[in-house]
Amino acid sequence: MPTLIGYLNHHVHHFTAHHPLYRSLIDNPPEGYRIVEGEEDRDSYPCWIPTCPTETKRKSFVFIEDWHTLFAAGNGQSRDFDIQGPLVQEKKSWLAQDNVLGIITHMRATVADCVSLFGKELAHKIHYVPLAFPPVKFTRPKSDKVRFLWTSSHGGAGQESCWRLRGGPETEKAFRLLGKPEKASLTIVGGPGDTRHLAENDMHELYSNHDVFVVPSVRIHSVSVARALMYGMPVIVSDGWGYKEFLPVGSGAGFICHGQWGLTCWHDKVFREDYSKMPVLFNPELANNVCGAMEVLLDRDRLEAMSHCADMMGMVSFNISERNRILKGILDKELS
Repeated sequence: MPTLIGYLNHHVHHFTAHHPLYRSLIDNPPEGYRIVEGEEDRDSYPCWIPTCPTETKRKSFVFIEDWHTLFAAGNGQSRDFDIQGPLVQEKKSWLAQDNVLGIITHMRATVADCVSLFGKELAHKIHYVPLAFPPVKFTRPKSDKVRFLWTSSHGGAGQESCWRLRGGPETEKAFRLLGKPEKASLTIVGGPGDTRHLAENDMHELYSNHDVFVVPSVRIHSVSVARALMYGMPVIVSDGWGYKEFLPVGSGAGFICHGQWGLTCWHDKVFREDYSKMPVLFNPELANNVCGAMEVLLDRDRLEAMSHCADMMGMVSFNISERNRILKGILDKELS
């Protein structure tokens, strides 16, 4: 049976065992394949590298969410990146090598950006594979209140930067503007000073016991949103990069609130970001729009209808069978 190494470089190696995205690949690989953790000494096996590409000579797939990762460019710093410059040409030569089996991304927008960067002649090496997670089993307890939830990412708990980038200030302000504590509650986990690391069972409890997930961030947080939808939670997000792809018009599974696009992120031949444009305290336009979305979801009939849409969207968009069908096709072609 062909084997791929779930191989990360040292500074993110611990994510392999715990991050739900990689765990899903290791536990539920495509038929006829296995993906194992670590074992970097097994040089005969091709690698699956979900991080910036290294100079390894091993046959490798590289997993990314957006094109910035390929250049080790920090999020929010691509305003002046020269897409015709020597770094792009160097990476184009790297991608053309036989040992580089391809780029895999769960964002269709990233496929388009990489084709813009590297040209149509390398488009065959750039692949879209959707996120996927096992179905969840839970019973959401009833409540007289609509329970809104904001969480940090696993790696950013307690950090001021994570709080701001994931729309924490706007969420908190929106709830205050809502002003209906008798009808709604807001749980904030991983805000400033809260450095708890939440295990998977902790996350399961949070998602199971809340009704709506709120993350009006500067860009998509794909795993957080996908998981919320699989728990039947309508999502309140911003118009930051990626959200329209995960929450298409007419889905009925949430609200996209205007306030980020054109300010912190935009498209200029490729997706670009500049976090220095963020308001000092909070974005009032975004906060007002998030408050409006919260107000709508206080209607129980509307909440129930949107919860059903979220549940259906989660099952259809992020199911393992479809992910593995697409991934198997890529592996069969590149490893044959």
